[in-house]
Amino acid sequence: RAYEHNGDRPFASLIADSITMVDPAEMTARELFREMARRKLFRTPVRGESARKDQFFMSIANPGCAEAKRNADGSLDRDYKYGRQPGQFAIEDTICVPMEISLLPVSSTNLIRSRLPEVWTRLNAPDSPTQ
Repeated sequence: RAYEHNGDRPFASLIADSITMVDPAEMTARELFREMARRKLFRTPVRGESARKDQFFMSIANPGCAEAKRNADGSLDRDYKYGRQPGQFAIEDTICVPMEISLLPVSSTNLIRSRLPEVWTRLNAPDSPTQ
């Protein structure tokens, strides 16, 4: 609602003054669990070398994209990031790369460590493909 681009607020008339956020993730997870149980799709636990096949990826600003406006740290400029026009498929301004803790901002690192402890453990595993 408050986003501005060239002095204009293109979304102000489209977004209500009062917004209630609804997170459907919990219900979706429950439905997925039930459906996987019904179809017997749960993975059989595996031990040993083949057990760890974790791969984590993240999107970053594409350093090879001249059109992308980037900050000094290499991240996309906020106005550029949120002001992009949809449907510009010829401009690859972000790319997916293997997640490395060293590439994450401190805030993301702290979030993963505190809220996603299993992911944090797997990211730091010695045999993790992202290390």
